[in-house]
Amino acid sequence: MKKNKYLQIFNYLKEFSKLRSNPVRDINDNENQYPEKLWLNDIPESELFENVVRHNFNLENEYWIKVSKPKEPIKPNFTELPNKLKIWIKPSSLLNEEGFPVLNKQIESNGEIFLIEDFPEINKEFIEYINQKWIDDLLDYNSKIEIYELAFKSYELLNNTYKKLFRIFNKTSYAT
Repeated sequence: MKKNKYLQIFNYLKEFSKLRSNPVRDINDNENQYPEKLWLNDIPESELFENVVRHNFNLENEYWIKVSKPKEPIKPNFTELPNKLKIWIKPSSLLNEEGFPVLNKQIESNGEIFLIEDFPEINKEFIEYINQKWIDDLLDYNSKIEIYELAFKSYELLNNTYKKLFRIFNKTSYAT
């Protein structure tokens, strides 16, 4: 019963619009008139997006398309360093697979400058960390980054689609 009413309204609107405008035969030939377009079949399959052209769409739904905003994956951090080493190791050097992490020659804390040569215990702890833990931390981080990059690539695809649909929605909302 509901579907017949919707079809009647849709047919009425279709016929009414024919009175006021010229029919568009090819949307791709009208880039100026339709700059934003997205085919339902181009919407990625995801639990965040539902649309009428998908095989698992419930035809009893009262909508043709439903969209949820994707959540950006959280970039993993390198494993927490021992407190004594944290301020001395150059963070970017921890990811250097060709060499080894590097200690700063000096650091500044509370307006004072400290030299590494005055702290032989830091050098000893640094060498222990390199020999016993660093490579495992690096491998763990690299595997987490690989997973993150795949998730981020998927997120970008979903988010770009979401943003495009949102732009289209806003344009149609303000056009009325």
